[in-house]
Amino acid sequence: RLHLSAYGMYGYALLCCPTMRDILDTTQKYHRLATPTLTIRWREEPRSAVWMFSGSVVTQHQDDLNRFLLEQQLTQHVTHLEDLVGPEHNARKICLPYPAPEHAKFYHDYLRCPVLFSQPVCELHLDAEILDMAPQLANKLTSTMLKATCEQLIGESKTAIGISGRVYQVLGASAGRFPNMEETARTLNMTSRTLRRRLKDEDTSFSQILDDVRRSFAVEYLRTTQLTTDDIATLIGFGDGANFRHAFKKWTGTSVSEFRKRAQGCARQLA
Repeated sequence: RLHLSAYGMYGYALLCCPTMRDILDTTQKYHRLATPTLTIRWREEPRSAVWMFSGSVVTQHQDDLNRFLLEQQLTQHVTHLEDLVGPEHNARKICLPYPAPEHAKFYHDYLRCPVLFSQPVCELHLDAEILDMAPQLANKLTSTMLKATCEQLIGESKTAIGISGRVYQVLGASAGRFPNMEETARTLNMTSRTLRRRLKDEDTSFSQILDDVRRSFAVEYLRTTQLTTDDIATLIGFGDGANFRHAFKKWTGTSVSEFRKRAQGCARQLA
């Protein structure tokens, strides 16, 4: 019963994506907005687009609850696929790491594809040809707008959680001259070793957070100002524009010039 329209801006952003490939990328990037109980990632193979599942939020001793959370996630994928491209495009197969439960027949009823139990992986396979399909409600302009909203919501959530949230707050208040890890640790009244350990416990690192903060500032400058690439590079702590352009391509998958052109085009259409 949880259709994509139940997920607010995140769900609407997925519904409007121009291609299924973009949907998979967007889902992976903003999945945190769906209050997830599992970690999901996808990869592309010659014949398949493969969703991989891991990291239940409950302990490994609660097997029934872990299995239920996975069952819920799989059913959501099937429902959302139908929302996007219709009921005729089912998964190719699903591989699960546990033996068939007593209610295994319901897997086939609800997931509508072959389900293989006692497998070494936990995956859902789609036909690769689906990646270039356009969803039923695809709209490039609306998708761009909603992704910007998702980006803002992700940024807000990052600053509110755990020690990593406190590091985001320190770095976010320091545009132009970001403190290093030792300085940040002192601001938070701990040693750099303790900070490193606590960030590792939250599955992140100081360098990852710094890159994310720099990327957020860069995106905002490119969207809202006419600053040159070299000026933005200086403002976010890069020695020169070339290093910044290389980093931006790594962060976003697009060049600085392409990103600014697309952002300006979106702004003109909205005006």
